[in-house]
Amino acid sequence: MKKYVWIWIIVALVVTTIFFFFHAVRKTDQQPLVAVLLMNDARQEKLTGLRDGLAQMGYTEGKNITFITANARSQRDDLERLATELVAQKPDVLVAGGRLEAEVLAPQAQKVNIPLIFMGAAATWNVQKSDLGARGTITGIDNYHVDLAGKRLELLVKLVPGIQRVLVLYDPRVVPGPASLAVVQEAARKLNILLHVMAVTSLKELKANLEMIPPEAADAVLVMSGFLLEEGMGSIGKAAIAKGWPVMGLNAADAEAGALAAYGCPFVEQGRQAARLVAKVLAGKDVAAIPIETPDRLELVVNLGVARQLGIEISPTVLGLASQILDRGVNSNAVLMVE
Repeated sequence: MKKYVWIWIIVALVVTTIFFFFHAVRKTDQQPLVAVLLMNDARQEKLTGLRDGLAQMGYTEGKNITFITANARSQRDDLERLATELVAQKPDVLVAGGRLEAEVLAPQAQKVNIPLIFMGAAATWNVQKSDLGARGTITGIDNYHVDLAGKRLELLVKLVPGIQRVLVLYDPRVVPGPASLAVVQEAARKLNILLHVMAVTSLKELKANLEMIPPEAADAVLVMSGFLLEEGMGSIGKAAIAKGWPVMGLNAADAEAGALAAYGCPFVEQGRQAARLVAKVLAGKDVAAIPIETPDRLELVVNLGVARQLGIEISPTVLGLASQILDRGVNSNAVLMVE
């Protein structure tokens, strides 16, 4: 009898060992799941950079990594629902396309202890925590949009010497808006520039206000950080060309949309840089040990096609500061890029 008891014990141990072995193998074989939340189509470039960056580190979509994405299509009220749906998928990493997405994802990520990486968010950080949440659950790329606001005004003055009045477009509802405005106001005092500040809270309001402002009311336009202004760059570019205003934007896409120039960290580069942080988390590194990074690359993009439309001649010395030169007018499809 004892012999049969021992046989059953041995069989049970073998079966249990086999079960846990195959369960462990199946879990190991599961692809890491990365969930990405985007506010609008403009931030798709960040997702492209994220995918490219991870691919360069050996993560091939469909082979050893899976992405799920949600795009609010500029509907801010949909962000909370989309964030909840992504978190419910229990991803290994959550990725926010920008600050708004991070603000919505952060509290949910903290509740379920899912690491959160943001692909470019303008904020002020301290040692222990960011204003987005505890440093133990969130990290990412600070895109320096606030810090660079004054530098953009300086570059605008260099590109178009003699300007005295600058129309500043900002969204007061997003954190970078008022923060960037304060930086620009300080820079304007040093440069002896008069600012005409316009708060923008909707695309309809933006278009209407731009139409109402007479050409002589400003010499140039400076665009602040914000998802609404990202989407409105096409309208801003066309209105500015019609009124003879050179525009300074934040990203290469702004120069392509009609701005004379743009200065900042390209969206695609923000995604690529964030990919490094995602890879660290997937490799098992504690997100609390991954510091928030500053941009690897800043670029000044100048659109000579727009300069010609506005009758602006940029000096070779100033043009030499450009990382990239475009040659495309607002109504033209021809593009020349010089690195």
